[in-house]
Amino acid sequence: MKEDKNILDKINRKSGMTVPDNYFADFAEKMMQNLPEKQEPIIAKPPTAWQRVRAYVYLVAMFAGIWCMVKMVDLMGSNTPGTPSEAANSAQILAQAIEDESFISDYCYEDIDEYSLLESMYEDGYEAGDLIIETSY
Repeated sequence: MKEDKNILDKINRKSGMTVPDNYFADFAEKMMQNLPEKQEPIIAKPPTAWQRVRAYVYLVAMFAGIWCMVKMVDLMGSNTPGTPSEAANSAQILAQAIEDESFISDYCYEDIDEYSLLESMYEDGYEAGDLIIETSY
């Protein structure tokens, strides 16, 4: 017995996958009929001046807001003048003014009694509880 060397003849090449006659001949034509109509391309309008500079304006506004926020935090946080040397200078000026007798006589009144002082403070909105000085030892 002679063995058949053609493998395709052994499997009978018909595996159930077939196409109709002339399928590939008019495939392109059928495909074009099934595709939707080609739409006209949308022509974009050129950008306006505002659209071109809008991002830069927003960037400048953001940095201006950050600068204002930092400035406000700096102003709210500092109770003394700008630098420590200015604060020391202010303290020296105050110490010299207190040592000066003319300053004391001009700005410190000895003829006001405690009752009138407390009465004027009460009229200004101070209460007796505000005047108690708490000390911790």
